[in-house]
Amino acid sequence: MTDFEFNGTTVYDARPGEEFAKLPCDQAQMRRFHDALLSGDYPQGTGLLLTAMGGYCCLGVATDLAVKDGIGRWDQRSFTGDNVTFESEILPWQVADRLGLVNDNRLILGWRDDGEEVTGVWLNDEGATFAEIAGRIKTMYLDPEPVTS
Repeated sequence: MTDFEFNGTTVYDARPGEEFAKLPCDQAQMRRFHDALLSGDYPQGTGLLLTAMGGYCCLGVATDLAVKDGIGRWDQRSFTGDNVTFESEILPWQVADRLGLVNDNRLILGWRDDGEEVTGVWLNDEGATFAEIAGRIKTMYLDPEPVTS
């Protein structure tokens, strides 16, 4: 376990009093999302999936990967999929489903000492870098990559 200090808050890998366990996800899609955050291909923004200045929040990166794969489309800064438009600050269910998220479309990246969830949205909008968010994704969701010889 690798608890994380951020802006004076300790982000724990498990809820207080519980044992750590990786959260369920689609490993391939979550790894692709993780890698995209580290790629340098996405300028970081806050408050919206895609900002007017072309910045992405972390969940906007996941949404853009889905769009590139033909799942929905960007309508200005909102996502439209299955004839439903999602306002630009909400993770579309199609994207959450693709990542295999099972917690009401939330990207949970830890817990505070009071048991409150720390989400990707909170970390992003409070100023965590994409590299810091990717590190939390690796800790909370991704299985170790197999060692090849």
